[in-house]
Amino acid sequence: MAMGRSLQFGTSVFALLIGAVAPLSRAMAQNAGSVGAVNPSATGTPPGGGARSLALGNAVVRGERLQTSATGTLHVTFNDRTTLNLGPSTSMTIDRYVYDPASGEGSMQASLRSGLMRYVGGQTSHDGKASVKTPVATIGIRGNMVAVGQDPSCGWRITSLAPGSVTVANGTGGTSIERPGFTTCVSSFDAPIPEPVRVDPATGERAFAVTTSRAGQSG
Repeated sequence: MAMGRSLQFGTSVFALLIGAVAPLSRAMAQNAGSVGAVNPSATGTPPGGGARSLALGNAVVRGERLQTSATGTLHVTFNDRTTLNLGPSTSMTIDRYVYDPASGEGSMQASLRSGLMRYVGGQTSHDGKASVKTPVATIGIRGNMVAVGQDPSCGWRITSLAPGSVTVANGTGGTSIERPGFTTCVSSFDAPIPEPVRVDPATGERAFAVTTSRAGQSG
């Protein structure tokens, strides 16, 4: 009988240890990157959790929704050295992020619901396994820096800012942007995607200005 109680006690302790380790392992597996700058305020809402104010150095996880304030900007660096710079009133979710530093392989998928984002590709985009989904189109990114955001004049604007390849596809088909400094703007998921044209320099400058910290801010 004593042996039975001892065995039962040992099994219970083992189960408690496993239960304690499992959430930690899952949290570590979901870690995607960290906050490099937040000015002046932004929030993150992890899966199953409440919104939290983001601060310099905070970890972000797979499935987290990032939201900037009406005057805020946010910079996130991912484990594969991809960086995202979000402008004011921007809402984005990290739908999927997998990266193995040993092999250098991984993939990333994000959803941009509103605002403006500047994406600088890391290892996942160099392998052509990075994409951003908007309400009107899905953007595939290979080794590029891309600005994606709402444009009151035409819908959602996608602009290539560096060498690489960008594909834009929706319910009507797709196009590709193969040269930096070219852009297309999509009005809806069911509208044909216009052929890329050379971007007005002011548009590119705005993408940098809106997603960069301003004078008097920190981080």
